[in-house]
Amino acid sequence: MEQKQHTVEAYEQTLYWVKELEELSEKQWRMPLAPGKWTIAEVIGHLIPWDIFIMEQRLPYFFAEVAFPVSPTVEEVNKLANEKSRVKTKEGLIDLFIAARTKLIAAIKKVPKEHWQQELPQMKNRMTLTDYFKGLLDHDHRHFEEISEALRRYSDR
Repeated sequence: MEQKQHTVEAYEQTLYWVKELEELSEKQWRMPLAPGKWTIAEVIGHLIPWDIFIMEQRLPYFFAEVAFPVSPTVEEVNKLANEKSRVKTKEGLIDLFIAARTKLIAAIKKVPKEHWQQELPQMKNRMTLTDYFKGLLDHDHRHFEEISEALRRYSDR
């Protein structure tokens, strides 16, 4: 399977995975993954601004002859996302995630197939678009595994 299609399908699977979190109780949704860690709501909530960032501040610039726009710090994006996640309803936050992720998938689909194995000139480390999205998906899957593990521990109580 070509890398672009594989990436699109992997992102589409994340939509289904997160949608299933609607079945969680409010207590589960708001529980920290471990002592001192983010809640499930905060984990899902922090993915939203990063999807928007990638769509608006990275994808349009990867193959342009211009530098990336200045990016915010990871800490400030995550802090703001966590604050918003604490006040939004579970359904509202999941809907926002699905909307942002669906737009990101649509943007990925528009990237020409020939760009997927080209080196990204703006990146400090040598990588292709395939490598870039693999790293992002790996990040998401690590969080999803943390959520799954926390829910397993919760159900063992």
